[in-house]
Amino acid sequence: MSELSVSVILPCYNGEATISEQLDALCRQAFDEPWELVVVNNGSTDRSMAIVDGYRSRLPLRIVDAHDGVGARLPVDHSYRTGFAAAKGAAFILCEADDIVGDNWLAAMAEALTKHLFVAAALDYRHLNRPEQIGAETQSRESGLLTSAFPLFIPSSIGCAIGLQRVVYERIGGPEPECGASWDIDYSWKAQKAGFALHFVPNAVVHYRLREHLSAQFRQALNWGGTQGCLVRKYAAPLSAYWVFRYVGSGVKRVLRSAVKGPAAMLKRDAKDRWVWEMGWSIGFLLGARHLVGIRASR
Repeated sequence: MSELSVSVILPCYNGEATISEQLDALCRQAFDEPWELVVVNNGSTDRSMAIVDGYRSRLPLRIVDAHDGVGARLPVDHSYRTGFAAAKGAAFILCEADDIVGDNWLAAMAEALTKHLFVAAALDYRHLNRPEQIGAETQSRESGLLTSAFPLFIPSSIGCAIGLQRVVYERIGGPEPECGASWDIDYSWKAQKAGFALHFVPNAVVHYRLREHLSAQFRQALNWGGTQGCLVRKYAAPLSAYWVFRYVGSGVKRVLRSAVKGPAAMLKRDAKDRWVWEMGWSIGFLLGARHLVGIRASR
């Protein structure tokens, strides 16, 4: 990679069920340049860190703590901020404990970062998930980067697929907490507004794991949908009455459309998972209007 060392940042909270698969995948990476693995422990209470410790002879890893055991545990954006601050590399590449990176992932991402400052890997949904779980394959090799997020409609990346040179971090800082589960869209947009174009790296693949149980799928979708109002508040400038009414109207339509689909979808195994996700996201989107409350509409 010619003089560019890499920090791979992997946040973890109670990931004992899956983290060994990710660590095994990192062991398989064919990459000869200097790199480190920064595992960020966000207050795990299971055997996650004991499992990580068992890989010290196979991986150039460090464990840093994002939670001191006192007070509430903070979300994953806090883990990434902790990892960014601890990283020693000239480039940061992100991954997570419940996914599995492809065998050429590190080399492909590192190579891309010799040419670009801000990059994103492709996601594969088929290796780790049941067919009926898979809906729109966002950020796959075929679909490319997401450009449908409201209100900017410019490219963004899922957090577990982001790579950046240190200069990006030095210019814009780490992920911010205000947009919660959509910290990655927020970070993608913030970087691009600062002049760092986001480049897609289709030959770097992350096998992305969807939530297995319907309740977990619903909660995740609710959380993601619920942060969309934050993105509108932050990026729809000036935030006029038009944007507020457009947002609320869109949310109502989404919920009603999802509700109409519900009875038929719940009777079909191959449609149930996708409907639960859609309904959770739609309700979350509508509830996200709370982020707009108290904003004085421009006249």
